[in-house]
Amino acid sequence: MNTWAWLGGGAALGAVAAGWEKTKGVLMRIVNLVVMTVKVDGEASSALRLYCWSNFRRSNWGERFYDGQRIFVRPMRRVQAIAYEDVGYTSILFWDGWKPILVGVHDAASDRQHAYSGRTITLTFMRGLFSVDGLIQAAVDAYNSSHDRGLRSTRFRIERRLGSGSVHSRPTGGNSQPDAPAWAEGDVCLGDRRILRWNPDDLGADSGVVGKLLDGLAFPEPVLAAVTEARRWLGGEDWFRDRQIPWRWGWLLYGKPGTGKSALVRAIAQELDLPIFSFDLASMSNQELVSDWQSMLSSSPCVALFEDIDAVFDGRDNTLGEMGGGLTFDCLLNCLSGVEGCDGVFSIVTTNRIERLDVALGTPDASRGAISTRPGRIDRVLHLGEIDEPCRRRLANRVFRDNKEDANTLVAQGDGDTPAQFMNRCVQKSMLAFKAKEA
Repeated sequence: MNTWAWLGGGAALGAVAAGWEKTKGVLMRIVNLVVMTVKVDGEASSALRLYCWSNFRRSNWGERFYDGQRIFVRPMRRVQAIAYEDVGYTSILFWDGWKPILVGVHDAASDRQHAYSGRTITLTFMRGLFSVDGLIQAAVDAYNSSHDRGLRSTRFRIERRLGSGSVHSRPTGGNSQPDAPAWAEGDVCLGDRRILRWNPDDLGADSGVVGKLLDGLAFPEPVLAAVTEARRWLGGEDWFRDRQIPWRWGWLLYGKPGTGKSALVRAIAQELDLPIFSFDLASMSNQELVSDWQSMLSSSPCVALFEDIDAVFDGRDNTLGEMGGGLTFDCLLNCLSGVEGCDGVFSIVTTNRIERLDVALGTPDASRGAISTRPGRIDRVLHLGEIDEPCRRRLANRVFRDNKEDANTLVAQGDGDTPAQFMNRCVQKSMLAFKAKEA
């Protein structure tokens, strides 16, 4: 008797469960007729986050996700920790006027059939309230505008692109996945998160006064001529396009340490008001370089910087082997002048050992002066060496404004110095004089 009762009870529970599954399926179909869910990945995901924070009103209800990072804060003139609210796995309710929309980060771990980046966002809203194509296109248009200048008063900034071979790259934690792309300071500065206390223009590399940094440095005439040429290149976009010439430019800066290669890169980027994308080739794979290069193109015109390339490549060989990311020389060349084009990119390569560079990249052409062996990748080769007498005098007069005697003495003593050595000589002498005056 008990057996039949148990069997009957089990059958009843099975019938209820089967009925509930059918009921749930019907309810889900009804919900799907009323509610729309959209997954958005890649650059469009960043665009939609920026658009929501900038144009929609955030509801005070629900959980909040806060994160932070260390970044240069211009008003403080220091690298400081800043906090911001980001979109987390718990959806945020935004309001576009009276129309509600839920925005949250999609959990890729729960959806193995798609290879999401870990920053895919999910939009949920009532059907008919939003046009999906219209919303995404408006967000992308705003995103492109923000990359061009957007929320910042200048375009100059420095974004470092690191590969998976770096211990400092591709950070995880917070609401990112282990394979998520690195988040550069430009993401915060462009406003795709709600920053606490600061404005986007307060954050990022200190630009100083755009167009004035070169005035405080001392470079020989060939370098100043190349700077003038770079200005013409930037202003000549229509000229290049009308003649169907690729609108790109390239410099190779070589010389021993302390000759001003990095200072010149920063100065020319500020002079032209261009963002710098600094690629850590030592840590990058081919896929990472191509992905980051394509991402950079959305911010053109810009500077693509490859510092100390001799530390990675000896000719065409990547000398780091398994210690690095496995980048190949051909992949680098294809980015610099491949079939996909790179209009608006000013590529700058620096090296301490010019003899290690392959001619296919671009090296000094003895018969053509500053023109390289491979124009189109590297157009101008500039040697930065010991600081000459006119440049020493220019620096000394700036440091010793009211003491020409000390300036003249140091100019004579600095023969054979690099710019860094001569500046240090001036600073030491000036500090001793300042200390003696205080005493």
